Amino acid sequence: WKITQPLTLPAPTAPFAVICLAEPLGLAWRGGVDLVGRGACRLIEPGTGPVTLLPDGLGYALWIS
Repeated sequence: WKITQPLTLPAPTAPFAVICLAEPLGLAWRGGVDLVGRGACRLIEPGTGPVTLLPDGLGYALWIS
């Protein structure tokens, strides 16, 4: 995905991975925040709730379920 503004992903029912493909991308969820660098991956587990991807201007991310 090409992301230019906050994008909220639905609460997962199965684990999925978010991979940052370009500049750092923020991830925010109820109870946590993380900054994901280029080429880094984060596993999102069920029970996390909705996750919002926060680009710094322009971001690219890959979501693998």
